[in-house]
Amino acid sequence: AKTLSLKIVGVSFHVGSGCTDPSKYAEAIENAKVVIDKCTDMGFSAHIIDIGGGFEDSTFESIAGIVNKYTSEYGDIKWMAEPGRFMVNNSHTLVVNVIGKKKMSENEFVYYLNDGVYGSFNCIYFDHAIPEVCPFNERNGPRYKSVIFGPTCDSIDKISDDVMLPELAIGEWCYIETFGAYTTAAASTFNGFQQTQVVYVITN
Repeated sequence: AKTLSLKIVGVSFHVGSGCTDPSKYAEAIENAKVVIDKCTDMGFSAHIIDIGGGFEDSTFESIAGIVNKYTSEYGDIKWMAEPGRFMVNNSHTLVVNVIGKKKMSENEFVYYLNDGVYGSFNCIYFDHAIPEVCPFNERNGPRYKSVIFGPTCDSIDKISDDVMLPELAIGEWCYIETFGAYTTAAASTFNGFQQTQVVYVITN
């Protein structure tokens, strides 16, 4: 019979994507150190703490200050982080087209876009994002309660169920700024729809 050996090298945690309370990192790091100490007592050479990711721009400096404090205090620990979301959270502007429209009442419209939650808008489910759809042809005048769906005809392919927009026309272009994490990387070709084309623009 083969004998399996167990090797424990450290502790990994994730306080939650988009966490805005830096103190949660302090609490998690202290708990991780307790686990590492217990592992050491049991004969394992645990020496790594992975603090996960999900960092927000608004709290990144505060979180970094807390982590730096513990890197000094726990001098024998090696540190890891997973900053993917932080690095690409505002990587691009998404451009979409209105491909369908239905007038529900004098004050409410339903629109269908050529991209949805199975494509670039999967951040709604994975990251609890609330995308702000803006028409390129911005104008003054009345705004109407608008419900926005993606193209797949799936009931969950809903982008927004209560946003105020001017009346849009079929074929009109809209955009969503500060898009990135949990968007194109997790897009699929559900129901045969192709993934959104990526266009790179270099500006000075």
